[in-house]
Amino acid sequence: MKRMSVKVMEEIVEQRNESRWFDRETVGEKIERFLTRTFGCRHRQMSLPYTRGTSTYRTCVACGARRDFDLVQGIMVGPYYYPTVR
Repeated sequence: MKRMSVKVMEEIVEQRNESRWFDRETVGEKIERFLTRTFGCRHRQMSLPYTRGTSTYRTCVACGARRDFDLVQGIMVGPYYYPTVR
């Protein structure tokens, strides 16, 4: 096994630390992830309304939960639900 110089080893460590910088979460993201795990999704990012057959609904982009949508009033109605897997 060849011995690496201290300078080469320091460069390798510095490169690894720089690449980790992009993978790190901000403090706000960590707090949000903790709260989501603790209390569940808040369904802030909802998709546009989808119509399949006779039902119209919107889907949460983060967790996949659905909520019925009333086309006449233009609002979501009823509780959130998760689609059944076929």
